[in-house]
Formats: sequence, structure tokens, C-alpha cells
Amino acid sequence: MLLTAKPEINLLAGWCYIFSKNYRQETRDQWQTLPGWVVAIQIAVGACSVVFPLIVMGLLAFVFIGRHL
Repeated sequence: MLLTAKPEINLLAGWCYIFSKNYRQETRDQWQTLPGWVVAIQIAVGACSVVFPLIVMGLLAFVFIGRHL
């Protein structure tokens, strides 16, 4: 039995949080009413949604630049 509803996970949340002031404020307001573990999951997913694409782009740039030198 779950103590709360399934948390909503937005895979673009990190980018939305960085670039949208309104989204940031809505998210902070929502976090005030959620349990800490749900907030921690949302923060982790948001961080991964930013870090993972940057790593992929960095690796692709490394390979591309390495082949053209």
C-alpha cells in the first residue's frame, strides 16, 4: 500500500527548471506539500535530465573532433 500517489516524473524537468522562472516557482510551491523522498526523486531525475544529454553531446563532440584533427 502506498502512502501517497505515484509521483509525476517529467524527463525535461531539469531544463524547464533552469530556463523557466514560472516553472521554478510552481515546482517550489508543489515541493512544499510533497514528502521529502518524492522531492529527492524529482531533483535526481531533473539533474539527470540535464547531465545525461550533456555527457552524450560531450562524447559525440570528442569523437567528432578526434576524427577531424
